[in-house]
This record gives sequence, C-alpha cells and structure tokens, in this order.
Amino acid sequence: MFDMSINHGPASAIKLLQQVLNDNGQPCHIDGGIGDETLRCATSASTAMGKALINALVTRRIQLYRQIVAGDESQRVFLAGWLNRANEFATA
Repeated sequence: MFDMSINHGPASAIKLLQQVLNDNGQPCHIDGGIGDETLRCATSASTAMGKALINALVTRRIQLYRQIVAGDESQRVFLAGWLNRANEFATA
C-alpha cells in the first residue's frame, strides 16, 4: 500500500484496495478513504486470502498501468518500468 500511495497518490491506492476487496467478496465502498468498513474488509480478506490478496493488488495495479497507456499512448515509454515495479511485490 505504501508504494502504491507514493506512485498513485493515497486516495487512488486506497481505491485500488477497495476494488480488489469488492472483487474478492468483501463488499466495500470505493471512496478512497480508510475507515472502519475498509479496515474490516481488508482484515477479512487478508485472513481469507493470505498472499493471494497481495497478488490481486499487483494484478489490479498492472491493469491500471495498462489503462493509463490505453488512454494516452505517450505513456507507453514508462510501461515496462511500471510493470517491473508492480511485479516486485508479487508473492509466491
């Protein structure tokens, strides 16, 4: 989360987490804020998913990078570095 906050901004990083939580059965409002609901959902997801939660965040982050490039082809020059950065956090 820290690296995503630095790279995307805190609110965007939290929204990515909230999207992943929703995608994995933890209904959570996507508002970019950390409150009781997000903390409860994240704790539940962490317990249920373990390392798979981290990998789901990495996958969602990669999707975001690809969306950025799809929306602005001039950003393609950064894609390989962005993908390397995201994949550094994948777990086995």
